[in-house]
Amino acid sequence: MCDSVFSKFIEKEVKVKMANSKHAHVRYNVLDYYYRKKAFTFNELLNYVNGVIRELYPGEEISVRTLRDDLKVFRDHEKGFGAPLPEKIRVLKYVKPAFSIAQKPLLEYEHYLITAAQQLLERFNHQKLTENNSTMKQKFNNLQKKL
Repeated sequence: MCDSVFSKFIEKEVKVKMANSKHAHVRYNVLDYYYRKKAFTFNELLNYVNGVIRELYPGEEISVRTLRDDLKVFRDHEKGFGAPLPEKIRVLKYVKPAFSIAQKPLLEYEHYLITAAQQLLERFNHQKLTENNSTMKQKFNNLQKKL
Protein backbone atom coordinates (compact mmCIF):
# COMPACT_ATOMS: atom_id res chain seq x y z
CA MET A 1 0.00 0.00 0.00
CA CYS A 2 2.74 2.45 0.94
CA ASP A 3 4.65 1.63 -2.24
CA SER A 4 1.68 2.42 -4.49
CA VAL A 5 1.07 5.74 -2.74
CA PHE A 6 4.75 6.62 -3.14
CA SER A 7 4.68 5.54 -6.80
CA LYS A 8 1.68 7.75 -7.49
CA PHE A 9 3.42 10.67 -5.79
CA ILE A 10 6.56 10.10 -7.84
CA GLU A 11 4.58 9.80 -11.07
CA LYS A 12 2.51 12.90 -10.38
CA GLU A 13 5.10 15.16 -8.77
CA VAL A 14 8.42 14.14 -10.25
CA LYS A 15 7.93 12.62 -13.69
CA VAL A 16 5.46 15.27 -14.82
CA LYS A 17 7.66 18.08 -13.52
CA MET A 18 10.79 16.57 -15.06
CA ALA A 19 9.15 16.26 -18.46
CA ASN A 20 8.14 19.91 -18.35
CA SER A 21 11.40 21.22 -16.93
CA LYS A 22 14.15 19.74 -19.11
CA HIS A 23 16.95 22.26 -18.70
CA ALA A 24 14.37 24.90 -17.72
CA HIS A 25 16.95 26.78 -15.64
CA VAL A 26 19.15 27.18 -18.72
CA ARG A 27 16.26 28.09 -21.01
CA TYR A 28 14.80 30.64 -18.61
CA ASN A 29 18.13 32.37 -18.03
CA VAL A 30 18.88 32.52 -21.76
CA LEU A 31 15.39 33.78 -22.58
CA ASP A 32 15.44 36.39 -19.83
CA TYR A 33 18.82 37.71 -20.95
CA TYR A 34 17.85 37.99 -24.60
CA TYR A 35 14.39 39.43 -23.98
CA ARG A 36 16.19 42.28 -22.18
CA LYS A 37 19.13 42.75 -24.56
CA LYS A 38 18.04 41.76 -28.05
CA ALA A 39 14.99 41.19 -30.22
CA PHE A 40 14.52 37.78 -31.82
CA THR A 41 11.88 36.17 -33.97
CA PHE A 42 10.50 32.94 -32.54
CA ASN A 43 12.60 30.76 -34.87
CA GLU A 44 15.78 32.74 -34.18
CA LEU A 45 15.19 32.35 -30.47
CA LEU A 46 14.53 28.62 -30.81
CA ASN A 47 17.78 28.18 -32.75
CA TYR A 48 19.75 30.21 -30.23
CA VAL A 49 18.33 28.42 -27.16
CA ASN A 50 18.99 25.05 -28.80
CA GLY A 51 22.55 26.14 -29.57
CA VAL A 52 23.16 26.94 -25.90
CA ILE A 53 21.57 23.67 -24.76
CA ARG A 54 23.60 21.62 -27.27
CA GLU A 55 26.76 23.34 -26.06
CA LEU A 56 26.03 22.45 -22.43
CA TYR A 57 24.28 19.11 -23.04
CA PRO A 58 25.57 17.64 -26.34
CA GLY A 59 22.91 16.05 -28.51
CA GLU A 60 19.98 17.62 -26.68
CA GLU A 61 17.60 20.38 -27.70
CA ILE A 62 14.06 21.63 -27.12
CA SER A 63 11.03 21.53 -29.38
CA VAL A 64 8.88 24.33 -30.76
CA ARG A 65 6.21 23.29 -28.25
CA THR A 66 8.62 23.64 -25.31
CA LEU A 67 9.57 27.16 -26.35
CA ARG A 68 5.89 28.06 -26.78
CA ASP A 69 5.23 26.71 -23.28
CA ASP A 70 8.16 28.76 -21.97
CA LEU A 71 6.61 31.88 -23.51
CA LYS A 72 3.37 31.08 -21.70
CA VAL A 73 5.26 30.76 -18.40
CA PHE A 74 7.01 34.07 -18.99
CA ARG A 75 3.74 35.86 -19.83
CA ASP A 76 1.54 34.25 -17.14
CA HIS A 77 0.90 36.74 -14.33
CA GLU A 78 -0.58 34.14 -11.97
CA LYS A 79 1.69 31.10 -12.16
CA GLY A 80 4.58 32.47 -14.17
CA PHE A 81 6.84 35.50 -14.28
CA GLY A 82 4.36 38.08 -15.59
CA ALA A 83 6.95 39.26 -18.11
CA PRO A 84 6.16 42.27 -20.29
CA LEU A 85 6.12 40.32 -23.57
CA PRO A 86 3.37 41.50 -25.91
CA GLU A 87 1.11 38.91 -27.53
CA LYS A 88 0.85 38.46 -31.29
CA ILE A 89 4.07 40.21 -32.15
CA ARG A 90 6.75 38.87 -34.49
CA VAL A 91 9.78 40.08 -32.54
CA LEU A 92 10.17 38.92 -28.95
CA LYS A 93 11.58 41.48 -26.55
CA TYR A 94 10.55 42.87 -23.16
CA VAL A 95 8.56 46.07 -23.41
CA LYS A 96 10.28 47.08 -20.15
CA PRO A 97 14.02 46.34 -20.54
CA ALA A 98 14.61 46.67 -16.79
CA PHE A 99 12.37 43.65 -16.15
CA SER A 100 14.11 40.40 -15.19
CA ILE A 101 12.81 37.09 -13.93
CA ALA A 102 15.57 37.27 -11.31
CA GLN A 103 13.46 39.94 -9.58
CA LYS A 104 10.46 37.63 -9.33
CA PRO A 105 9.79 35.01 -6.64
CA LEU A 106 10.52 31.38 -7.38
CA LEU A 107 7.93 29.48 -9.38
CA GLU A 108 6.19 26.55 -7.70
CA TYR A 109 8.26 23.93 -9.51
CA GLU A 110 11.49 25.83 -8.74
CA HIS A 111 10.58 25.79 -5.07
CA TYR A 112 9.93 22.05 -5.41
CA LEU A 113 13.37 21.49 -6.96
CA ILE A 114 15.14 23.41 -4.19
CA THR A 115 13.21 21.50 -1.53
CA ALA A 116 14.06 18.18 -3.22
CA ALA A 117 17.75 19.13 -3.44
CA GLN A 118 17.76 20.15 0.20
CA GLN A 119 16.18 16.82 1.21
CA LEU A 120 18.81 15.00 -0.83
CA LEU A 121 21.59 16.87 0.95
CA GLU A 122 19.97 16.18 4.35
CA ARG A 123 20.14 12.48 3.56
CA PHE A 124 23.92 12.78 3.76
CA ASN A 125 24.02 14.71 7.05
CA HIS A 126 25.59 11.79 8.86
CA GLN A 127 28.44 11.60 6.34
CA LYS A 128 31.26 14.08 6.03
CA LEU A 129 30.26 16.62 3.38
CA THR A 130 32.83 18.18 1.14
CA GLU A 131 33.36 21.94 1.47
CA ASN A 132 31.45 22.49 -1.77
CA ASN A 133 28.41 20.47 -0.60
CA SER A 134 28.49 22.22 2.77
CA THR A 135 28.43 25.60 1.07
CA MET A 136 25.62 24.48 -1.21
CA LYS A 137 23.61 23.19 1.75
CA GLN A 138 24.05 26.51 3.54
CA LYS A 139 22.84 28.38 0.46
CA PHE A 140 19.78 26.13 0.23
CA ASN A 141 19.04 26.68 3.91
CA ASN A 142 19.34 30.46 3.48
CA LEU A 143 17.10 30.41 0.42
CA GLN A 144 14.58 28.21 2.21
CA LYS A 145 14.38 30.75 5.07
CA LYS A 146 13.61 33.54 2.58
CA LEU A 147 10.70 31.54 1.16
